This record gives sequence, structure tokens and C-alpha cells, in this order.
Amino acid sequence: MQTQKFASKGSFFYFDPPYKPVNESNSCTSYMPQNFDDPQQIRLAGFCKELDARGVQ
Repeated sequence: MQTQKFASKGSFFYFDPPYKPVNESNSCTSYMPQNFDDPQQIRLAGFCKELDARGVQ
């Protein structure tokens, strides 16, 4: 992710990703060209773990 270069100990990152839809009529997953689906959630979780390892809050 491009924001990695800004990650250092003491930095603060705030995330507000789309929630997984509970049904077909309640879907807010298209904030970006590709849908924010399960693989994207997993990618974000991995990024958060990496930030945590760097001491980022």
C-alpha cells in the first residue's frame, strides 16, 4: 500500500473501510473502482498487522 512510506513508530492511522453487506439491498462496498470484498478485507488486516509491528497506532 502506498501509505506504508508514512508509517513510523508513533504515527497514527485511521481506517474506515466499508462494512461487509448484511444483505443484497444494503451494500456500501463500491467506494473504489474494484469492490471492497473479502480479499480486500484480508489485505487491509495484513497491512494493520504490519503497522502494529512497526509501532504505529
